[in-house]
Amino acid sequence: MGFEIPEPFKWDESFRVFYENLDEQHKGLFNAIFDCAKSPGDAAALSHLDKVIVAHFANEEQMMTAKSYDGYKEHKTAHDDFVATLKGLKTPLSNDNLHYAKDWLVNHIKGIDFKYKGKLKRTYKNATTATAGNTAAILKTFLAAERVKKQFYNLKKPVITVLSLYYAKSQYCRTFFLPNSSITKSRVNLLGLHIQSR
Repeated sequence: MGFEIPEPFKWDESFRVFYENLDEQHKGLFNAIFDCAKSPGDAAALSHLDKVIVAHFANEEQMMTAKSYDGYKEHKTAHDDFVATLKGLKTPLSNDNLHYAKDWLVNHIKGIDFKYKGKLKRTYKNATTATAGNTAAILKTFLAAERVKKQFYNLKKPVITVLSLYYAKSQYCRTFFLPNSSITKSRVNLLGLHIQSR
């Protein structure tokens, strides 16, 4: 006995596999099947369903092979069988065709996809490349870190230069040579200079 098909036909929390990219793709599959049911004669909706199914299966299978997932063979066979059936469908879609697609998706996620929960490698939203949003965030963080590094270097350079020139051979220098500076004793010590507090 299979799992119940939700009405209205849409993704809900009971379908969560806890991989953000796969959950988002599953939502897209629900939406694509819903669109086909809403307009059974729309060839563009069927074509869109085919595209999102193929893309999702490729992504999911890549995540499985990257982690050498034990259930990969069974999973891929289920994917291949569904794609073959989907490719044989023509518009207008019959109620039987639509029921089959809905039933297959619900039972595939809850009966087969749930088996890989916690067993796949966490990846970007797309298994092969980071999304534009992730890439932008990473780049922004890197550039901010570079700016902070440059500001710190520009701040400490004159102080360190003065200390190096006048106290290079001295064992100690006093902290009053660093007024209002954010350079800590440990940072200066890392440069080989020794500071003795008064």
